[in-house]
Amino acid sequence: VYVSSTLPQPLNENERAVVLQYAEPIVNNLLAGLNEKDQSKFTKDLAPGATMDLDPVIKSYGKYISKSEPTVSRVSEAVKLTYSARFEKANSVALEIIIKDINGKKFITEVSLSVLAGKQ
Repeated sequence: VYVSSTLPQPLNENERAVVLQYAEPIVNNLLAGLNEKDQSKFTKDLAPGATMDLDPVIKSYGKYISKSEPTVSRVSEAVKLTYSARFEKANSVALEIIIKDINGKKFITEVSLSVLAGKQ
């Protein structure tokens, strides 16, 4: 049986606490930038060279309202945070954010939003 190292690996409580200490401010800044329609703030913690346009997110989901406690796992050399989030135009959205250490600084390398089936 082959097990890929890219499958999410759960973290223990101590590892989870360390990740949340640096990740939550990054995620909260991204969401604050969304609500403030501030492209610079929204993309502040994206990996160097990465871009993400704020307008399509606002058009599709509206303002961010709230999020659950995240599931936190390790994926290769990064961490993945998965939230159930509420937005103005969608009540149940899977929000997945991958954060990676690049040259000693934490950056968002991927953001994924998708409405959970049957939960609009």
